[in-house]
Amino acid sequence: TDRRRAVPLVALAVPVIPLALHAGLGVPVVAAFVIGAVLGVVITRPRELVQQLSSAAVKGMEDVAPAVILMIGIGMLLNATTLPGVRGALGPLISTVDFRSPVIYVLFFGLLSPLALYRGPLNPYGIGIGIFLLIRDLELLPPLALLAAVMSLVQVQNTCDPTNTQNVWVSNFVGMRVEELTRRTILFKAVVCLLGLIAGALLYL
Repeated sequence: TDRRRAVPLVALAVPVIPLALHAGLGVPVVAAFVIGAVLGVVITRPRELVQQLSSAAVKGMEDVAPAVILMIGIGMLLNATTLPGVRGALGPLISTVDFRSPVIYVLFFGLLSPLALYRGPLNPYGIGIGIFLLIRDLELLPPLALLAAVMSLVQVQNTCDPTNTQNVWVSNFVGMRVEELTRRTILFKAVVCLLGLIAGALLYL
């Protein structure tokens, strides 16, 4: 039997409510989201208010907890990469690469673009931020060339990284493993990364 229920069209506006309350009226973030959640249930299933809010809270914790723990870990990792001892050890290694050579620039970041996955050493949201800051501080690349490299790598990271919350959500929605999403998209995004690097080399090196 079809168990789908009709809901009022106004329910589509529920996701906007927390944003309007916070940005427009200055309501604190947590309170704005709680109000939005309550209004959403009242509009759609008012007789199941307690059950729906309870199950939503449990499901929300299941979905968000890994991302929160990951963000805490990334913050710790970022602080570690900025320590003088770590920078002193990485500096000589990074300095041996001639990033100002267009060929090396494209090949280095292009061939190593998979290292932008899993918060790896070229991931701007992981260890990579420490590497990029080191390249900047040592003046191994012009600022715009470094920006082009980071933006090119982000093309791989955004779509293919299995640790991205949005990728996990999309994979769950379509019923596939998140690693399968990575496998299906990595080659296409690696090509996009290479094209971005070539453009960066032509424009800024």
